[in-house]
This record gives sequence, C-alpha cells and structure tokens, in this order.
Amino acid sequence: MLIRIVCSCASDIYKPKIEYITMQEYIPKSETEIRFLAGEKPDDFEQIRNIGTIQEYTAVRDKTFWERISIGGSITAKPIVYNNTIYFGACDKNFYALDLEGKEKWRFSTNGTIQSYALTREGRVYFGSGDRNLYCLDSETGGLVWKFQADGHIGGSPVWHNGRVYFGSSDGNLYCIDAQTGEKIWVFRTPYALITPLIKEERIYAGYNGSSLYCLNLKGELLWRFNANSWIAAWPAASENGMIYFGSGDGNLYAITLSGQLKWTYKAKDSILCPVVKEGRIYFGCGDNKMYCVDSEGKKLWDFKTEGTVGHATVGSRLLYFGSYDNHMYAVDRNTGKLAWRFQTNGFVHTNPEIHGNLVIFGSWDCNLYCLDREGNLIWKFPTSISTQSKIEPPEKTETKKIEITIAHESREKEEKKYSAEDVMGNYEANVTEYAGGISKTYIASRKKGYIGN
Repeated sequence: MLIRIVCSCASDIYKPKIEYITMQEYIPKSETEIRFLAGEKPDDFEQIRNIGTIQEYTAVRDKTFWERISIGGSITAKPIVYNNTIYFGACDKNFYALDLEGKEKWRFSTNGTIQSYALTREGRVYFGSGDRNLYCLDSETGGLVWKFQADGHIGGSPVWHNGRVYFGSSDGNLYCIDAQTGEKIWVFRTPYALITPLIKEERIYAGYNGSSLYCLNLKGELLWRFNANSWIAAWPAASENGMIYFGSGDGNLYAITLSGQLKWTYKAKDSILCPVVKEGRIYFGCGDNKMYCVDSEGKKLWDFKTEGTVGHATVGSRLLYFGSYDNHMYAVDRNTGKLAWRFQTNGFVHTNPEIHGNLVIFGSWDCNLYCLDREGNLIWKFPTSISTQSKIEPPEKTETKKIEITIAHESREKEEKKYSAEDVMGNYEANVTEYAGGISKTYIASRKKGYIGN
C-alpha cells in the first residue's frame, strides 16, 4: 500500500497547495482504512519517518430522511380512501384499514416503518416498508397476496401503470414489477436513493437523494436526465400541460418540459419541497415555513406563513390543505392564500390530507389519525398501536476531510498524532438541512423537545 505524505498544509481541502510530496511503501498490520490510522498505536507507523499531512475525502452514503425515522406511533403517510375504507401505514410497522367512522377493520404487521401512502387498484392495496419489502394485500381481508424484496428501504409510494407497479428504494434502484404476481420485470440503477416516480405520457420521471431527475421509457431505458444543484423534491413530481415541476434542496422550483428543457425557476430562501399543480397554479411548501403559490410562468401570486416547515399540499375545489411542523393542519383559500381555518395536533403534521366527501383525513406525528369536517371540526381520531412518537436521528455525516499525523524522528515515545474531531465528523449544523428531507435549518437548530432525538 502506498501512503502519500504531504509535507505542507493545504490551503483548500479540494484544491491542495503542496510544496512537495514523498511516497513511501507502508504495510499496515491490518486492512483498516487510512482515515482511521491516526488512532492506531505508533508501532503501526514503524516504517514511516516523515512529518506531514494525509488528506483525503471519503464519500459515505448517508441514510435518507426516511431511514432515520425511528420506530414509534407517528404517522407520516397520507391516508387513502378506497371503497369506503381508509388505508394508511404508520411508524409502528403496521398497515391499517378503518371504516369511515374510524373503526378498525384489520391491520397487517411488517418488520419496518411504513412512511408513505398506499396504492389501491382492482381489489388490492400496495405499499412499501422499511423492511425492504413491497407488499400486496387483499383490500377487503388484509391477507397477503405477495411481497417483493428490494435491496433497500422503501420510503416512497408505488405507482400503477398498465398492469405494472413502479417504485423506488434507498438502494438507488427504480423497480418495475408485475402487479399480479410480484415478479420483477426490470430494474434501473442510480447512485442515489429514489422514492415515488411520476408516469406521464409513457415516460417515467424519478429523482430524490441525488441532484438528477431521470426520465426513462417504459422499458427502463434512460432517455435523459436533468441536473439540479441539490437533492430533488419529486415524490412524485407535478405535471400539467406538458410541463413538469419539482423542488430541490438548492432552493429552486424547476419548471421543465417533458423532454427535459428548462423553462424557468423560482428561487426561495430555503429548500423547496414537492409541489402540486392545478389549473395553472403551482403550490409548494418550503423550509422557510411558508406555503407558496406561483403561476405557470413562475410569478408568485401569494405566500402563507406558518411556524414550521410546510410539506405537500392537497388541492380542493376551493381550499388548499397542508400540514406544518408547527403541529397544525391548515386550510387556505387556494386563489388568495387567506386562512380559512387551522386545526392543532400534538405533533408535526408531515402528511397532506385525504379529502373524501365532507371528510378531511390526515395523520400526525402525535400517533393519531384525525378525521375533520370541511370546516375544520374534529369528528374522530384513531390512535396507532404505539403512543410514543418517533424520533428523527441526526444525519450520519462521516466525511473525512483531513487527518494530520506528526511523527518525530528522535523517539517513538515522542511521537504525536493529531486529528480534528470536526474534520472527521463533519459539521452537523451545516449539513442538517441537506439530509433532513427539507426540515428548515432554523427549525432543526431549535430541536423541539420530544420530536428530534437527543
């Protein structure tokens, strides 16, 4: 193994300023990676007699936001109503079926958290779990029809198209499987986690933890990709009138054509989350705690301020419904942004609601599914099996930027080993927004008691 000994400090970790370099052959006592050698005994450096700095950058795949949510009773998944039954999953690892009065019909247990909405089709219900399985159940009985195991956590929702089910995973794969049998048809591999795809005009659009939105044909072949400057908020992307809209951790709302050509961007002050579009208006939440409305040319029409990060919205005929990390569900006039009502829970409202007739149904981080009327009055609530709220683990940022090793000539007893804990662990505060699924920097920094793990 060759170790590079850099004999002067670098002025920039990405653009090293080096006076001279010596190379020596070194055979370590173990296969431990170089970045950990600073913590080894001096005997491990027996053949090195230089003073210098080892520099390297180690890329480690961090857990996605969804993978960092712990077991608990919290609900992050939007409920779905199908054949007068409410279906939803929770972080207690259970998938529930309730009647419209909030009475449990059945539940199905998995081995992982269930964090996104289900797909219902032809008497079956499909959903993913943190145990890496996509499940297909009988919608009436909750009996297992089949399950398909991916190579990573499934934090998004499956999408049905022409007898096939498509979904993404933290393993970076987009899967296409037979909806009837659960047999794999094809897999498209990327370097980064994917969640819920969009299928539009025989094309598949998907992106998430990387900075690319991919466009595939129905055979799983790449047609093009569009690059943003940070992670992609498209679970799924929104589409109307030949356009695709998605947000990004770079603070931009992107409007591109179905062929991947950029039309315009709208710049906000924080991460922009997944948009929805209806009748030429695009609605999206932001890490600056606001819900925005822009027109089809990217001109802002209004914004609405809350006290927490705002997520995905549901568009009604007159009102726009959305949750906030300030523990409220909001209903505002979708044309003016004027508040109609708000309803307070005891936890983050991460999910957007399902609107069914006069019912507004949504889950909260406080471990309850709520059912309100269209005026914001509580009709009933249903508790999950665990009353303890889920925690969000901090990002596992482990970039190794620099290890400095100083080895004296005179005696091993005088040998010194220097390394910076900050360099090895990275800067948590600087990286928290990038890996927190859009939670704002200000909000995470406050670390509200009971929601962010200590």
